[in-house]
Formats: sequence, C-alpha cells, structure tokens
Amino acid sequence: MLDTVTDFVPAHQPIVAASAQLGFSMNADTQAASLLRTLAATKPGGRFLELGTGTGLSTAWILAGMDEQATLVSVDNDADCLAVARKFLGDDSRLQLICQDGTEWVNTNTGPFDFIFADTWAGKYTDLDTVLAMLAPVVCTLSTICCRNPTGRKGTQKKQIGSLTN
Repeated sequence: MLDTVTDFVPAHQPIVAASAQLGFSMNADTQAASLLRTLAATKPGGRFLELGTGTGLSTAWILAGMDEQATLVSVDNDADCLAVARKFLGDDSRLQLICQDGTEWVNTNTGPFDFIFADTWAGKYTDLDTVLAMLAPVVCTLSTICCRNPTGRKGTQKKQIGSLTN
C-alpha cells in the first residue's frame, strides 16, 4: 500500500510552519488531506462546506481538488487560526472564510452543499442532523474496474460493490 503522499499542495508547508508558530497542532494528517483533495475532485462545480477551518491546511487540500466553478465556505471561531488561512489562501476567489461559532453558523444557514467536511464540534459531535440536512441529494456508487471476462471471451463484466443514496 502506498501510504506516503509526495504531491503536496503549495500552501502545505507554509501553513504547517505557521501552525507550529501559533501552537496549533490539530491539522489533518497528510493522508487524510490528500483524500479530501481526491473527494473534492469528484464534485465539479460543487458547493463545499468546511466546519472547522483551523489554520487552513485541510482547506488548502480541498481547494486543490476543486475546479474553478466550485466554491468553498469554511467556518471557524478562532480569529488567529483564520488569519493563517487568510494569509495563505485568502486570494482564492472560490473561498469564503467565516469567523463564527460552528453551531451558530449551522443554525442560521442552509444548504444545499455537495460536500461537507466537519472537523469541529458542529457536525461532528453536535448538530449532526442539521448538518446532514444541508447535504444536497447525492448518489454514490462504487464499482470495480471493467475488465475482460475471466473466461477469455470478448466483452466486459462489471461488479457493483456498493451503493449509497441520500
């Protein structure tokens, strides 16, 4: 299994360094951040929500996966952390950074959002039903790769391994 990420987003190291100077130690690990980039890429033109910006490391990876038509709203209640995110990511017109308590924001806003990454109390430990209600209807299907029929005959076979509908 390949568990080493080698394709870092440009803001990764500067955000990690600024986080250390600030004493912020709750950034996503590189594998999780890389997964966020991959997941964001599956929603072209999507509306994204991040609850818990922190210093913006996960935000940077989500932005890296988004296309130019997608938008990201990212909410955090720590102005010092948001200042780091704003310094390194604030020029990206797809991003809206909001300094507000996550629960307050969730209770005064609605979706739909195509993708929600909850990395704070709101949506993770509290307000889950409210946050899930903000999701746009979504269908996710996982399938194996089409391949030659094992009998050697021409044609393909496809085996569905899972399906989820919201």
